[in-house]
Amino acid sequence: MTNQFTGRNSILDAAIGMVGRGFNEAHLNVHYRSKDESLIRFSNHYYYNDRLLTFPASGIKDPWSGIHDLYVPDGRYDAGAGRNNLIEAQRVVDLVFEHFRTRPFGESLGVVALSRAQSDLIERLIEERRILEHDVDARFKEKPGEIFFIKNLENVQGDERDHMIISIGYGPTVESGAVPNRFGPLNTEGGERRLNVVISRARQRVDVVHSLKASDIRSEQEGARLLRRYLEYATNPTQALEGQITVNPNSESESPFEEAVEYALVKKGYKVERQIGVAGYRIDLAILSEDGSKYDIGIECDGFTYHSTPAARDRDWLRQQVLEGLGWKLHRVWSTAWVRNPAAELDRIEAALHLARTETFEIKNLPIINQKQEETPEELLDSDPIMEESSSTFVEELSLEDYQQADLSFFKPSTDLKEEETNVLLSIITQIARGEGPVHQDVVIERIRICYQLGKVVGSTREKVEQAIRLAKKIKRVIGNEEFIWFEEEQLKRSVRYPVDGNIEHISPMELKTVTLMVAKAMFGIPKNDLITEIARLLKFNRTGVRIVEVLGKTIDDLIIESILVESFGMIHVNDADDSTSNNSGVKTTSRMHDNSHKKNSIKDNPSISKLVTRLKTRGVEVIDDRSSGGYLWIIGGHDLWSQLKPLEERDFYFTFEHNGDIVTNNRAAWTVKDNK
Repeated sequence: MTNQFTGRNSILDAAIGMVGRGFNEAHLNVHYRSKDESLIRFSNHYYYNDRLLTFPASGIKDPWSGIHDLYVPDGRYDAGAGRNNLIEAQRVVDLVFEHFRTRPFGESLGVVALSRAQSDLIERLIEERRILEHDVDARFKEKPGEIFFIKNLENVQGDERDHMIISIGYGPTVESGAVPNRFGPLNTEGGERRLNVVISRARQRVDVVHSLKASDIRSEQEGARLLRRYLEYATNPTQALEGQITVNPNSESESPFEEAVEYALVKKGYKVERQIGVAGYRIDLAILSEDGSKYDIGIECDGFTYHSTPAARDRDWLRQQVLEGLGWKLHRVWSTAWVRNPAAELDRIEAALHLARTETFEIKNLPIINQKQEETPEELLDSDPIMEESSSTFVEELSLEDYQQADLSFFKPSTDLKEEETNVLLSIITQIARGEGPVHQDVVIERIRICYQLGKVVGSTREKVEQAIRLAKKIKRVIGNEEFIWFEEEQLKRSVRYPVDGNIEHISPMELKTVTLMVAKAMFGIPKNDLITEIARLLKFNRTGVRIVEVLGKTIDDLIIESILVESFGMIHVNDADDSTSNNSGVKTTSRMHDNSHKKNSIKDNPSISKLVTRLKTRGVEVIDDRSSGGYLWIIGGHDLWSQLKPLEERDFYFTFEHNGDIVTNNRAAWTVKDNK
């Protein structure tokens, strides 16, 4: 039987050969891997006929990123039995250890050599050096799914890393110094495609390590010819090809909404450009820096481009994550919010611009790992990066509380954790639950790890702590379920806190429900995927990874099942008809009240209420009494007021947060006082 794959470049070619061209072909025309355009520009020009759409740069250039030419003049190729380049391989090993000692945790690395003999030599040299230098051992396996690798030209397909080091290997020979034009797989049929795979694997940086010059390559084989061009490009990428983004000052805005935003900004004196980028991936509006050298902030409007994008993945993941990865600081303006209150939205744009210009949009550094420990803590590997400041449209209006860690300064361990007495562990666990509850049990173990100054808590030691947590729940020292513990039921009513760490699963379900309702109310109807994105940004997550989408998606689904949220025509809304939102879900946010006819459960006068009002007024808190009209006793303030109100709750009344207040509060955020009966 004839092998249908013989002589075919791909499975697609084989399929076409068997069934003919009775179907339409589509090419992938969007490139989003490379965070520096120079990493893909060569392939785009020579392999894809410049058809790939790349994302516009913000004008900020990180000198570390991009393509870097590293010529090793004394490198020599052993054309005999070794068929490798020792000096060049040693330079690659130096770069590997330099990366792990100087680059941030989680920044992945890979090495590719053009020959198997060169990759084998590099691997052996790295193993020998690791025996002598242990300080970076943990970093070789720090990122599951993207651990460090060394591969050759023929087996690197499908891999991608933040930083790639390419070792050419071939060069002047040890014996004569001449450069034989034999380049292994590159000189065979399809070698040019293998080269394209190698040079397009990096997201942030490529180091091209070579001992031969472009002029040394004389072979006219397609793979060798493109290698010569690539070395020329690596030497001077800015002049080798031209591929800058375009900005058309005469381009039209795509909607009256965008025109209104632009007009308001120009009237304020800002330099604004529209439709920055190429083809379908453009920034709607951008505010230039004062000297005009770069874009300080990009403004995304939910106009024609947003709604015409066929998939939420393209609309949110590509436009947001990739552009932010390229240095853009983005701010989204929703048309519904602009129509409702353009002055307030303009204030938010200016606030976001101020944050961008003072660089407070920068991502927090991930926790520093003790490089001497054998393994990297799983909780850090699985975490999602958190933003220092959220650029959410409603970040000012929907402020959250800072997460307060329990005070464990009283505790001074006198023995190893594995030898610690159970009653001591019970005391620590209780204190953590009292201060942080509801708190995830993994966070409890992390607090205990820090107390005992350990690198990690694993094996029998971890089991000892987990048994203590189970015992604390059994003897009623704390309350809890399989994942969270807390000290008293009142803690389940607490306001939403910023994440304790980079793991969304460490945020309690009640807080996730509360923040979901907060955002859903503010948006007045929003697609589910957009709602997830806005919640993640409010919680200061820099990206919406798979776990974030799963957890927030389930939270939204649960609220829909409970009839607290409703989905209609693809939009998520708060169920305004449901007055029992707070009671059913434990969420301290209820449906917005538009007039006094909807108000119930107004608190009656009693000595506790009079005392409460007096205490609040002496603290400068504004109180509005609308009870004579059938309304509420209102306490003006946002979620930050909860820390003052919580100690004042009595058995006769409790507080409920109203994000948009009421007519009597001029739609300001406020708390109501309600009967506890």
